[in-house]
Parts: sequence; C-alpha cells; structure tokens
Amino acid sequence: IDTGEEVFSHEPDRVLSTASIAKIFLLHAALKMKNNGELRLDERLTRNAAERVDESGIWYLLDQPDLTIHDVGMLIGAFSDLDGGLLLR
Repeated sequence: IDTGEEVFSHEPDRVLSTASIAKIFLLHAALKMKNNGELRLDERLTRNAAERVDESGIWYLLDQPDLTIHDVGMLIGAFSDLDGGLLLR
C-alpha cells in the first residue's frame, strides 16, 4: 500500500463502486502495524455509541462493550462491521 505497487488486478479498466473495499486496506494496515510491533491484537477496544453505524455488522447487537483488536478485525472482515471502524482511532 505504501509503495503504490499493484498487488492484484482483474479487469483493471472496469469502473466499480468502492463499496466496502476500505475494509481490506484497514485490515491490511492493522496487520502491518502488528507485524511492526506497533499494535497488539490482544489490546481491547471499547465501543462508542457516538461512532455507531446503524444496522451495520453485529457488534452493536452484542452485550460486550469491548473486544480485542483481533475480534474487531474478525467482525470487520466477516460481517462488514462498520462499528469496527474505531480501529481507525
């Protein structure tokens, strides 16, 4: 991502909406930070009601107000959980 190197392409001239592609970059950045020792996947994140995205993913349905970064990443990848966007903090 930092180098601008293309890592994959399929029909590169076809125009598509970005939809949830940002999730991939967010998860990639989190893993890169983990590999560089800048982030621990067992660190806990607390859900903030003010940052909630209505009807997105499943974290907002859970009783658990805090999850590990690992678990938040799993919710983002598996359920498009945009509440997990707090990883951007």
